[in-house]
Amino acid sequence: MLEELLRILRDPACVRQLASTPDSWSRVKQTAQHHRFSGLLAYRCAKFAPLGDGAWCLRTVAAHAAAHTTRLRALKAVTGVLDKHGIRYVSLKGPVLAERYWTHPFLKVSVDLDLLIDPSNLWRACDALVAAGFSFDRNEYQPWWFHSRELHHVRLMPVAGVQPCVVELHYRLPWQLSITGSEMLDRSIGWTAQDGARFSVASPADEALNLVVHAVRHEFARLGWLYDTWIVLRKLDDSDRDRVVSQARTSGQMRRLMEANSACVRYFGEPLIPELRAVRGSQIVAALPVRRHRLIDRLHSFPRQCRWAGSWRNLAQVVITFIALPVLRRLITAFRSFSAGSSRAKG
Repeated sequence: MLEELLRILRDPACVRQLASTPDSWSRVKQTAQHHRFSGLLAYRCAKFAPLGDGAWCLRTVAAHAAAHTTRLRALKAVTGVLDKHGIRYVSLKGPVLAERYWTHPFLKVSVDLDLLIDPSNLWRACDALVAAGFSFDRNEYQPWWFHSRELHHVRLMPVAGVQPCVVELHYRLPWQLSITGSEMLDRSIGWTAQDGARFSVASPADEALNLVVHAVRHEFARLGWLYDTWIVLRKLDDSDRDRVVSQARTSGQMRRLMEANSACVRYFGEPLIPELRAVRGSQIVAALPVRRHRLIDRLHSFPRQCRWAGSWRNLAQVVITFIALPVLRRLITAFRSFSAGSSRAKG
């Protein structure tokens, strides 16, 4: 259904061909919802929707517009709290990205609000946002010596009736970088919304590379993330695109940039950066699939975590986290699959 969805997004008139197969249209809508394309599908197919489904298109576009307005208002409130306490931030992805790069910003789906802050301000920012209507349990992120090195953000949940959406505070970037979060904060720029609200956003090159890595790290599980990357890079000038490539090389992310470039050609028909087609395959590490790269990254980080442990107790926690729990999860998954297969065979 993904190929069918992309074909319809490119040529909405194609949706008329599904008039005689309502199940196919339903699966297309489900696929669009998963990949964060529901708004685009509804907006582009409103005049062609089969089986009188134009009402669904109108409802979906209206719901997206309302959600976008709500999240933009929530981001304004959250950043206002951080500004009040003198905490620097960079807004990552989300509604501000849509306002800056999308032709129709309300069509972009944003589930939560992502903000990059300096690690030294993390707990102060959490306390300030808890006072503003969020809930946060610091015990969920213990032991902190491990969490702070292996993960990259903490999540603050909204209190019902007070705040509308989740906030993720990123205290570092989720990739091995020569470009640190502090450097991104130093290079951040100001952006003013139509209503006069002022936000701090990443420089174009930093934002584009962060979107590339985010999409590839999640193995293109939602193509909407890759679509964001494609839109942003198409609107950058040549100098900013050159900076993206340069930062990818210096930070060791050239392989991921190439993977995203190839994926855009496959799914959207155009590369992120046309010049990358001339880069020879020997210049990137592309011999293994993405899932194996994740395993290799985990194995590489295991001895590093052991060195950081500092005590036998902490070392035991590392072993449990890296070896025992993943093996246990795989065994449980295999057992459930076997049980389900046995039940169907008996039936």
